[in-house]
Amino acid sequence: MQYYFTGAEVKADTIIDDMFEKLDEDGGGTLDTGEITALLKRNGINMTQEQVANMFGEALREEKLTQYRNMI
Repeated sequence: MQYYFTGAEVKADTIIDDMFEKLDEDGGGTLDTGEITALLKRNGINMTQEQVANMFGEALREEKLTQYRNMI
C-alpha cells in the first residue's frame, strides 16, 4: 500500500522547511547552540549558549537513561 501526502501535509512540510532554513543561519543543515540561543532570545528567552548546550545535554542524558531502562 502506498501512502500519498495530502495537500495539508505538503503545505505543513513546506512551512517547516522554510522556518528551518531561516533558523539555520549558516546553512549547515543543523541548528547549533548559537542559532538556538538567537531563536530563544528573539522570543524573549535569555539563555547563554552554555545554558542551551546544558539543556540539550540533559535532554540527551534523559533520553539515553530511558532507553537503558526500557532495555532492562
